[in-house]
Parts: sequence; structure tokens; C-alpha cells
Amino acid sequence: MIINGFAPIADVDAKILILGSMPGVASLEAHQYYAHKRNAFWPLMARLLDEDLSFDYQAKVAMLLRHSIALWDVIRCCERRGSSDSTIRNALPNDFTAFWNTHKAIALICCNGTTAYHMAKKFDITQGMSTYDNRPSLVMAPSTSCANTIPFDEKLECWQRILANVSGFLPR
Repeated sequence: MIINGFAPIADVDAKILILGSMPGVASLEAHQYYAHKRNAFWPLMARLLDEDLSFDYQAKVAMLLRHSIALWDVIRCCERRGSSDSTIRNALPNDFTAFWNTHKAIALICCNGTTAYHMAKKFDITQGMSTYDNRPSLVMAPSTSCANTIPFDEKLECWQRILANVSGFLPR
């Protein structure tokens, strides 16, 4: 079955772009990033940003935007059965060249998991960044998916180390 992803959530002054691979079934049904109730993304972000975790999706999105975080996926569309990244076939990338042209403050591209990272490399998503003075780093963080059995506190520690590299990003 061919599935299509979401538009990016991003302000023009975003400093960090967090990329997933492709929304899972629960997210596609809810029309929300990271909608699966056991995905650690939103609780992890709330902890990293020293914010209360809201149950309201728009409040979660506003939390990211307040902290100059953009959210998107590497893949625009693909064939996939279920939610597992291992069943992704015939993936096509999002239009990153257009994104870079309007989001020039990105200092870090953080891939949420191995598949997002490998797809970002495969599609060479930074190739359209010729207008950047300094290319942002492309890094991989542990997947927040419930399929990743790394304990929450270990995921949190890894994400903290990665995001701390962006000057002035994490609350003290």
C-alpha cells in the first residue's frame, strides 16, 4: 500500500530539524507525528525541554516551535505494510532543497533512529544546502519507537548529549 507522509512542522528560524523515517499507522490515522501511545518522542521532548507534557497535540507542536525545533520525515511516500520501517519499499524523499531555501538557521539535523539516518544519507538530503555558510551536522539519535527496547532514561541521555551540541539549546 502506498502511503504519504506529512508536511513539515517548522518556523523559518528553526535551529534543529528532527527527522523520522515515515509516520506509523497510528500517526497516519490520527494525522499527528508520533501518535502511538507508547512512542517516547513527546515525553522525551518534554523532559529535554523542561516542559510539562500536554495531551493536546497542538500544545506539543507549540512546545517544539517555542524551542526552535522543526519536525519532518525523510520519506515523502513509500510502500509499507504496517508500521515497521523494515517493510518500507520504493521510498521517495521529501523536497529538502525547497526546505533548506526557507529554513536557513538549521544548525543540527537529528535523525530519530537508524532508518531515518540511513535514508537521509541515501537521499543525500543536505545536497541542496549550497546557500549555507556552515552545513549543519547530520546525526543519529536512538529511535523513540516502542520497537526500540532501549530504556527511556538511556534514550533521554543520548538525545541530551546530541542536542546539547547546539549552542544555547537545552535549558539549564
